[in-house]
Amino acid sequence: MITYIYSHINYKEFLQGFANVVGAPIENDCFEFPQKIGAGYIKLLSLPEGLQAVVSDYELKEEIIISRIGASAEVYNLRFEEIFVPGNITIEIQDEIIKESDKVHAGAKLYSTLFNTSYTLSPGTRLKNISILITREWMKSHLGIQSGDEVLQQYLAIKSAGFNFEPFDAEYRVLFNEVLEDHKDSPLQKIYLQNRIMLLIEKFFRSLV
Repeated sequence: MITYIYSHINYKEFLQGFANVVGAPIENDCFEFPQKIGAGYIKLLSLPEGLQAVVSDYELKEEIIISRIGASAEVYNLRFEEIFVPGNITIEIQDEIIKESDKVHAGAKLYSTLFNTSYTLSPGTRLKNISILITREWMKSHLGIQSGDEVLQQYLAIKSAGFNFEPFDAEYRVLFNEVLEDHKDSPLQKIYLQNRIMLLIEKFFRSLV
C-alpha cells in the first residue's frame, strides 16, 4: 500500500511530492507510474490567469491512499473525473465517508481546500481526472462570485452528498475525452489543452450560477 499525504495548495508541489512517493522521475512537468505500481501518468498544466491544472490517467496495481489535509487558505478544487472501480473505493470529505465497489463514476465536483479529503483506491482502479485549482480572486473577477455567496456556500455545504453531484452530459464528455486523448505529436498541444479545460470550467460555473 502507498500513502501520499499533503497539505499544500500548489499543484507543482503536489506533483513533486507524489512522484517522490511512487519513486518516479519528473520530466516536462509529468511523471509516469513505475510498472510495479501501475501504468499511466500525472501531468501539470499552467492555465491562463495563473490557474493550475493536473491531468491524470492511470490504472493501479497497488492500493493507494491520497489524502489532503485541510488548508488554512481557502482555494477551490474543481474535479472532472471518471473512475472505474473493479474493487473498492473510499472517499472521505471532512467527516463524511463514501464507500463504493464495482462501479463506474463520472462527473464534476467542486471542493473547498478547507476540508480534509482522502481517496483510497484499490488495485485495478482506473482513474481519469482533470483537477483545477481556482482561487477566490479568480472566481470574483471572472464569475462575479464571492466566497460567501449563498449559491456557492449551499453547494459546498453538500460536500459529499452524491458522489456525482453533476454527472457528465454529452458536452462534458466530449471536452473531457479531448483533454485525455494523446496529443504528444501536436505542436499546439498546450494551447489546445488549455482551451478545452477552460471550456470545462466555464460550463461548470455556468450551471452553478
